[in-house]
Amino acid sequence: MQFHNERLNQLNYFHDRADEVRTIIRLYGGKNKQLFKKRVSEFLGQDLGDSLKPQDVNATLYQFLTFVFLPFVHFGEVSASSQEASDRLRSEHRRYGISRDSAEGLPEAVPRDLRR
Repeated sequence: MQFHNERLNQLNYFHDRADEVRTIIRLYGGKNKQLFKKRVSEFLGQDLGDSLKPQDVNATLYQFLTFVFLPFVHFGEVSASSQEASDRLRSEHRRYGISRDSAEGLPEAVPRDLRR
């Protein structure tokens, strides 16, 4: 029951800030990415850095959306999906002969820590 009360409190919190959420999402589609990052940083209460590289702006959007949609996440389903994805990845590694010590065959875009 406490879990549902916390989820309800989160929903109320975001309801009260709905206009701010809308504004931030609109800023992402606009030209002033610096203002977008600043507003998200203020909303989340954390420094997100100064980089305006597309991947950093997209990471900022992802962090924002993850936070805003947290009350809608069904953690049991996420856990099961995560385990399925992990199992599938291990299977593919075995299939292609990729060991934990070798990142051979994986694209450079895959971060090193995920290539293991």
